[in-house]
Amino acid sequence: QRAVAGAKSASNILREEQARRVITTGAAELDALLGGGVAPQEVTEFCGVPGIGKTQLGMQLAVNVQIPHELGGVGGHAIYIDTEGSLIAERVVDMAHALVGEVSSIAAASNNPQKVYAAKQLTVD
Repeated sequence: QRAVAGAKSASNILREEQARRVITTGAAELDALLGGGVAPQEVTEFCGVPGIGKTQLGMQLAVNVQIPHELGGVGGHAIYIDTEGSLIAERVVDMAHALVGEVSSIAAASNNPQKVYAAKQLTVD
């Protein structure tokens, strides 16, 4: 039998899923409900009444996806599509500054040169 080009076995898919890192929400309880965080390369829908934090969560995930691999993150990028005009750029910058500060503190406390270097590469600009 010939395999279809690009096809993967179920066991290969399972291994990839188990090795995949997740994006932390920044809230341990929510991460626990989500199986550790939000899985990249998948669609996750958050829904609810206005004002409960869906936009804030989306912005935080767009920031947190950039946490370097060396510090337990995905080390990825995000595209944020705002269809309601609710994105507040100043808030995202504040979130990014907070993340950089937190990541820098964690790296410094680890005394691990690779983590410290990775943290220094994470900037708001």
